[in-house]
Amino acid sequence: HVAVYGGLAQQALTIVLAVAISVGAGLELRQGVFIGLYLCMASTAVVLRCLQERHAVESQLGVLLLAVLLVQDVSLGVFLGLLPVLRSADQLSHALLHTTVALTVFGAVAYLAARHLLAPLLRLLDSTASAELRALCLFSLCLACVALTEHLGLSVELGAFAGGVALASAPRASHSALAHIEPLRDVFSAFFFFAIGLVIDPSYLLQNFGAVVFFGVSLFLLKFLVAAPVLAAFNLPLSECLQCSVSLAHIGEFGFVLASKGRSLRLLDQGAFMLMLGTTAFSLCTAPYLLSFSAAPANFEPLLRLLPRKPVVEMCEVSSGMLTSESELVGLTEQGRCGGQRSTSPTNSVVSIATLVQPK
Repeated sequence: HVAVYGGLAQQALTIVLAVAISVGAGLELRQGVFIGLYLCMASTAVVLRCLQERHAVESQLGVLLLAVLLVQDVSLGVFLGLLPVLRSADQLSHALLHTTVALTVFGAVAYLAARHLLAPLLRLLDSTASAELRALCLFSLCLACVALTEHLGLSVELGAFAGGVALASAPRASHSALAHIEPLRDVFSAFFFFAIGLVIDPSYLLQNFGAVVFFGVSLFLLKFLVAAPVLAAFNLPLSECLQCSVSLAHIGEFGFVLASKGRSLRLLDQGAFMLMLGTTAFSLCTAPYLLSFSAAPANFEPLLRLLPRKPVVEMCEVSSGMLTSESELVGLTEQGRCGGQRSTSPTNSVVSIATLVQPK
């Protein structure tokens, strides 16, 4: 519930605030939506790597972070499908209708293919094909999804993402596919960041370094202030809410993809494009330090003292033989106020004591 509803609520609130701020600053509505989508995503790879280094993947905080990031990764497909809608403000309704129909057609074709064609194909490859042929077929499957989405007027990134999701529907095959595709993934990741480096102008970033830092810090504060109340609404401990909010307050590497798409859709001019690239790079560089800071709950103690904290009810049972009165117990303990009620059973008498612990 926290990951699904909390993650979706965080993304929706982020987009609404981004639209409100952008329109208030004189930008177009579609530019505000684009900025909201840019702010929604954090980096699953960075968070996972930091959790693995601390051996905290299976901790309560690690499970919560990865669950929220999984929701963000799933919503990435929807964002990629909606990007072409932002191409033109004059024909927004027509573009939205076309994108909705294209997404429906693509979703139906992908579902039928994954359900009825993919599993037999993977079994056939596992039984007859060599490792090289399996890798080639899986790579061709990804290219087919990309070609289909491009033909329908959707983004090629959506096709690649859908191909991976389709393979994930067959767990055994997905592990085998990942083993074959992993070298290609690393090569293409290197090319991706190499291409990003080619379009970054170092002189522009040096001249506007103050603006990059200002926007990086401002976006961190915005994402933190959105995530913390949303998570707190699910009655999570305040320290855990703050830890999770800080860990999710950076901009993921998807920001590079969105910046490039925004430039191609003419949502950004050259200066805004370079500023967005620089802000994303700054956010990714500082993300590991933020994750290390959030790993220690003691770092949030000064802030926790300023926030109102809810009392915690602790329940315990003691033997009735330890008590000398048959009446209801009401008194004070070192932690706070407590109350108890005797209940008698045929075999044993126990007293349930509820202690209301007031935070210090």
